[in-house]
Amino acid sequence: MNESVPGQSSFDDLTAFIVSGPSGDFVFREGDAGSEMFIIMEGQVELLKTYAGETRQIATLDAGDFFGELSVFENLPRDVTARTLSEYTLLKLDHAAFRQIVHEAPGIALRMLSKLAANLREYREHDVRAADIAFRPLVAQSEEVPAEPTSRTPGPAVLVHTASGAEFPLLPSGETSVGRQDSVAGLIPEVDLTAEDAGRSMSRSHAKIVARDDGYYLGEEPGAHNGTCVNGKLLRGPDRLVQLHDGDHIRFGNVSMIFRNVERPD
Repeated sequence: MNESVPGQSSFDDLTAFIVSGPSGDFVFREGDAGSEMFIIMEGQVELLKTYAGETRQIATLDAGDFFGELSVFENLPRDVTARTLSEYTLLKLDHAAFRQIVHEAPGIALRMLSKLAANLREYREHDVRAADIAFRPLVAQSEEVPAEPTSRTPGPAVLVHTASGAEFPLLPSGETSVGRQDSVAGLIPEVDLTAEDAGRSMSRSHAKIVARDDGYYLGEEPGAHNGTCVNGKLLRGPDRLVQLHDGDHIRFGNVSMIFRNVERPD
C-alpha cells in the first residue's frame, strides 16, 4: 500500500492523505492496532471477520463508503480485516486529520457522525423506549398479542423478498433477528437483508420475529428507522407484537417482504 505522509496540508490538496495500491492489499488486519479511518475514493474493499476459526466476508464497500472510523476516537485493536478487491485510492485520516476535516470539509465529518449516531440508536438500551412511547402510533387492538394462545402451532415459515423471490427461513423457536450486517460490531442477523436493501433504508438491528406455540409475532427493535409496516399499517416498538398470518405483506424500511407459513392444528 503506497501512501503519502500527512502533514499540515489543507484539504484543498488531498495528496498528503491519500493511500493507493492494487487489488488484494490488506489495509489492516483483525487484531492490528489502529488510530486511523479510511474513506474510499476509488475501488472496492471487503471487510472480513473470523468466526470459530473461519474467516467470513461481512461487508463489501464501494467509493464513498468509509471504514475503521471508531479508531479515530479509540485506540483499540481492529475488530475486522479490511482487504481491497480492486485497485484503490483511499483517504486516510488520523486524529489530527479528522480535526482538520471538521474545519475544512464538514460535510464528510457530518456523514461519518450521522452513521455513528445511527449505530448508537440501534443499540441503545431498552430503558430509552419509555421516553418516546407516547409518540408511537397505536396498533389496532385486534392485532395485539392475544391474552391466551390459540390451539395452532407454526409450521415452516419464511420471509420472501417480493422483488427477487429470495426466501429467508425463520427460526422455529425463539427470536429471529431481521436487519443488515454490522461490520463494526461484527453482527449478522438471522434474516440478513443487506443485499436486498441497497439504499440502506432499514436499521442494522431492525426487527424481531418471535416463534410461539400459536404462531409468529413481529416486533420492532429500539431505534429502528424508516418504520415497519404490516399490510400497510405502521408498527412501532418492541413492547407491541403483531401476529403474522400467511400472505401478510411486511415492509422493513423500503424492503418489501411476504410472510409465508403453513399452520397446522395441534
